[in-house]
Amino acid sequence: MFGVMLQKLWHKKWMAFSLLVGITLLVATAVSFPMYRSAAYNRMLQDEFNAFFSENGEWPGKNCMVIISKKDNGGKSISKMEEFTAGIFEELGVKEKESIRYYSLASADADSLMNRDDVSKLEIRLGCLSGLEEHAEIIAGTMYSESGLTEDGDIEVLISEAAMVNLNLLVGETIEYQSLRDPEGKVIRLKIAGVYKEMDSNDPYWQVSPENMGNECLMKEELFREYFTGENASGYTITCSYYSLFDYTQIDASEVEHLVKETKYLLDESAFRGTMKEPAYLSILETFQAKQKRISATLFILQIPVLVLLGAFLLMISGQMYEMERNEISVLKSRGASGGQIMRLYLYQSIALTGAGCLFGLPLGRAFCQMLGAADDFLRFKASRKLEIHYNAEVWFYALVSFVTCILIITIPAVKHSRVTIVNLKQQRAIKKQSWWETCFLDLIFLAISFYGYYNYKNHTAELTERVLRGEPLDPLLYISSSLFILGAGLFVLRIVPLLVKGIFMIGKKRWKPASYVSFMEIMKNGRKQQFIMLFLILTLSMGMFHATVARTISQNARENRNYLDGADLVLEEVWDTNASFASVTGEQTELQYYEPDYG
Repeated sequence: MFGVMLQKLWHKKWMAFSLLVGITLLVATAVSFPMYRSAAYNRMLQDEFNAFFSENGEWPGKNCMVIISKKDNGGKSISKMEEFTAGIFEELGVKEKESIRYYSLASADADSLMNRDDVSKLEIRLGCLSGLEEHAEIIAGTMYSESGLTEDGDIEVLISEAAMVNLNLLVGETIEYQSLRDPEGKVIRLKIAGVYKEMDSNDPYWQVSPENMGNECLMKEELFREYFTGENASGYTITCSYYSLFDYTQIDASEVEHLVKETKYLLDESAFRGTMKEPAYLSILETFQAKQKRISATLFILQIPVLVLLGAFLLMISGQMYEMERNEISVLKSRGASGGQIMRLYLYQSIALTGAGCLFGLPLGRAFCQMLGAADDFLRFKASRKLEIHYNAEVWFYALVSFVTCILIITIPAVKHSRVTIVNLKQQRAIKKQSWWETCFLDLIFLAISFYGYYNYKNHTAELTERVLRGEPLDPLLYISSSLFILGAGLFVLRIVPLLVKGIFMIGKKRWKPASYVSFMEIMKNGRKQQFIMLFLILTLSMGMFHATVARTISQNARENRNYLDGADLVLEEVWDTNASFASVTGEQTELQYYEPDYG
């Protein structure tokens, strides 16, 4: 049977080649939908994050939790919070980038022991910042030692440039607190070991900028824990800020729903609710989800006509092939072949063609996605714009569905033809049947639905505009009305073509030359057999022209909107840093300070 199948395909190699091309295009179109959707969503998500980062200068993938430990001897509440924040990345399903702990005591009065006339009463906040040694650059003095203590038992601290200026402090200066005691009850003394600044100002580690630490001295974290949060520590009120930064560039669009759900749980229902500030990325993800729903529906609806056309092409070619083989089938039936044997023959043929089509269709679908991703405008491409394409589970599912669908499309026409014998073959040729769609008036139904969609659009333009501006989904009928009109108009043309041909023939009946006369007679006799081909050509040309026009319209609208929003080629905006973030973390009434940008 395998040899017979190969022989049949070779004898009708051009028909088989046409089927192979159609299968390849259908598979490529089908798998390109999940490929492009996934890649486009990922790029759109990263664009949303990057836009936020560039506009606000704030790392978008950040969770901030703040607790105030009120004289918690032993640091029990701090330990619980640290344990909770350590597992937050796993709970959210994100990749950790940086975990930052920032502890600080309330501002307290201190005295300089250098007896300087230019230094008045000092009010200094003592704190610590985890990982400071790896991210700070010492511009004066030295980093604090391994122990964090001097030989005299003084605590070595670092100050920022802003603190050095505001407090008028010097490297090597000793400061004494009257209200702070170590675990042994001794008065705490600070030794200014050095002045630090950011090693990289764009490093997301600097959630609390050194410029906002105008009255802050930072000591070694381990020493701070021993003195103020350990079991033997005296009880002090400590403001604890935890920054959990994740790598937002590694987030996949498929993970957004889980991330939003878990974040809302942490905000509203977890044991530490109320300690966590609403993160900036939550609004970014919710905005992305709204866009995702609209785009997904649009992409799917726009793809349907193409898939329908390709399916119709396969049905047309396979029908033509079986029509040409009706005599062969009837001969096989007369020689004892059963309908099941004939069906298996065509089933194996369709499996072979579809399998080959899938092998070519998968890489072609990837190429389609790369072309779509590089498109900057209608039929304009940029090599720099590339999508990250992956063969995920959804792609393989679409490939499997396409494989089964193509087999069914190619094999179903064989069911009717497998029952043909020599006797009923001649009987069928003498019978003229009306198409089922003509009997059901499918063309008029499609036209009526499309006209209703157009009427609905014209009478609700203002309402539709408001829905678009609010980001709400639109009636799917608006998307498919154009396709229904094209299909309905194509079927209606097929309905009236025989009448038009007959009318033209009757008008010039006495004047037609023999060749023309025979042509008209052949069309009127067997014209119905070519209806499918005519419909396919009508739909292909009309939908191609329609979608090209729509694409150009969308591109032109995007350009006009961009020109309207940005009336100039270049927009300059001054960005002045403030200590607002520091004030929000500490929860204290702090006078806002503005820092002039460095214009070089």
